[in-house]
Amino acid sequence: MEDKTLVALLRSAGCLNERQFIGDHGPLISYHESSREDRVGARWVVTFSNRHTETSASWTSGHNKTFYIQGAGGADLKTEALEAAKRWAGYKYNVSEWARTPFGGYAPPDVITLRLMELLTPALQPFGL
Repeated sequence: MEDKTLVALLRSAGCLNERQFIGDHGPLISYHESSREDRVGARWVVTFSNRHTETSASWTSGHNKTFYIQGAGGADLKTEALEAAKRWAGYKYNVSEWARTPFGGYAPPDVITLRLMELLTPALQPFGL
């Protein structure tokens, strides 16, 4: 779930989505809901800037490592897939801790802090903050 107030501030600073928020600073694990248009089930996707995280992955996933949520199990399956994505990305990118981004995905906590400072400091300067 998004932090709506923080997301509104980020958008006013020109940061419109999760990928822009993380930029080139580290890996991102984001949730994609199932949709009729893409005909792909709900999933967690590991991305890292504009690089392919798994070159052997299908072009339909943008060559990014994807953890599908399949079957009846709801929140439990979603959590299992997220934990699998964290383990895989943690191993591949040497990340031991993950935190929630304002947009609802997961990234290393130091990357989130860095990006919040970079993006929001200029927006708050007119207010003396």
